[in-house]
Amino acid sequence: MTRRTIFLSHSSKDIERVRKIRDILEALEYEPLLFYLKCLDDNNEQLEEFIKKEIEARNIFIYCRSRNSERSPWVQKELEYINKFNSKRLFTIDIEQPLQNTLVCLLESIANILKKNRIFLSCAHGEPDFTFGNSLEVTLNKYGYEVFRYKKISNDLEYEQALHNSIKEGVVVPVISHHSLYSYYCKKELETALYYYENNYSSGTIVPIYYGIKKNIAQALLPTSLANIEGIEIGSNEEFSQDELNFFLEKLKGSS
Repeated sequence: MTRRTIFLSHSSKDIERVRKIRDILEALEYEPLLFYLKCLDDNNEQLEEFIKKEIEARNIFIYCRSRNSERSPWVQKELEYINKFNSKRLFTIDIEQPLQNTLVCLLESIANILKKNRIFLSCAHGEPDFTFGNSLEVTLNKYGYEVFRYKKISNDLEYEQALHNSIKEGVVVPVISHHSLYSYYCKKELETALYYYENNYSSGTIVPIYYGIKKNIAQALLPTSLANIEGIEIGSNEEFSQDELNFFLEKLKGSS
């Protein structure tokens, strides 16, 4: 299962309340992180860099709002950085309200964002596509995405459900290559995703990767609607450069 890591932004004055929220999230198999640091003073640059790295390592963020947190310079710095990093995964709970009320709203919000973090990776089984797909899957897991692929689904019913759920609410990533153009499953997956996309049956999106093939060549052989969707070109036997990876991740963030 994909790691569900949570950064809890809160005032140290609210630590006892926030610990209760942390304990409940841990019982639900999330991985919440909260800080209660006395070892460094408030002006310590090392602390600020440390917190930024911890934020970058998480895929869900919760602002524990209270009168204390609104007056805390550190909490405001955290929120500013989270909003720059990924504002669409930031949730706010009012910890001065009854705990039961806030948790119900919180868990519903987290459930929705996890649905949008679902990716169906459509990739041919021939090499080098298969190895590239494995590498991409590992990278996506690292950034908090749950990846479905035909190779990992044991029967046709599960396969259809994973494909349609990803199309409806998540992201479909078709790896378009010379191999995929002749793959029955790859063509079916792409055509199904485009049908949902064109007819507004989906709140998700499509992020194509042109792997070892020029985009204009591939588009001449595929449905014309694909030309309206921005994609990424990468040479075969290559991995993403850091710039390409950053661009790809930004496209995924924009869909969630």
